[in-house]
Amino acid sequence: MVQYAKFEIESTYGTDPNTSPKGYEILNESLKLNPGHKFIRSSADQRIQNAKVEVGQITQGKVTSLIRPDMQLGFWLKCLFGKNPVTTTLEVGRYQHVFTHADDPAIAWPSMAMRIGVNNLTERRYPGLLVDSADFYVSDGAELGADWNLIGRPYTAAAIGTAGTYGSQKFYTMPNLTTFQLAAVTYAIRMLSISIKNNMNKAAFENGNRGLARGEFGELEVVGEIGLRYTTQAVLDDFLAETPRKLTATFVGPTLLAGTYQLKFEIDQCSLEADNVHFDEQKQIIQSVPFTAYKNGSNPLVQATLIDAIASYA
Repeated sequence: MVQYAKFEIESTYGTDPNTSPKGYEILNESLKLNPGHKFIRSSADQRIQNAKVEVGQITQGKVTSLIRPDMQLGFWLKCLFGKNPVTTTLEVGRYQHVFTHADDPAIAWPSMAMRIGVNNLTERRYPGLLVDSADFYVSDGAELGADWNLIGRPYTAAAIGTAGTYGSQKFYTMPNLTTFQLAAVTYAIRMLSISIKNNMNKAAFENGNRGLARGEFGELEVVGEIGLRYTTQAVLDDFLAETPRKLTATFVGPTLLAGTYQLKFEIDQCSLEADNVHFDEQKQIIQSVPFTAYKNGSNPLVQATLIDAIASYA
């Protein structure tokens, strides 16, 4: 049974380049196209729907994947952050890519075309996909996962194709989270989730086309949650004192030449919500700490740093 996903970055919004699509390993997807029409009741017959009216069409849904160090994650981060990263050559074959959010409404927001093959029958071809938001999460005994919430133009159906190639390195897991810090203080945590929301305009329709005209970003939101054993009062004290903390989470993967694969998230300032430490009989006390990011200076609100073998994500 052939089931696969492939993607390619578009140079023109809504136009599938179909030159060298890259394989993308997914667990599940829920991309759905709205019907594209509505029914109305006019004065000719007020009880019965008697007119069918075309409306704008939009694809919406989620693609879920686990993160491998060599899966070319930078293309997806580029579509999440809205611009090319700043890339540094650490050595030939090992590169560092730093992603920060675009905030210029005049730029062309990066988009991708995606092809999903289903059950040996159909290949659904989605052009103009935009990353509306992404949720990253990891917990004890589990892999680092990502939910990519996408919007885009209507898809077309074609004959089944062939799968692309995927990364071969093992998935990032909780043991790969070698560093977790709040304000340079290291904590041992049980769970971490980070949600980055672009709030893309889902009504960017213009004359001449029923699909989205382009990617238009909205308000940027970054929220998340930390789960840690209650062995210190420090995080609770930060909440009570309303003290913001910088969050740093670094995943270190396998060896790559003279270094390692890495994925790091940095959030400039987190407002912690830690007033929820309770006990239940003699069970271990795990402190759940939701947080909201906000900016109070010139540093980026959120930043992702990727180290891998890809020379450029431009």
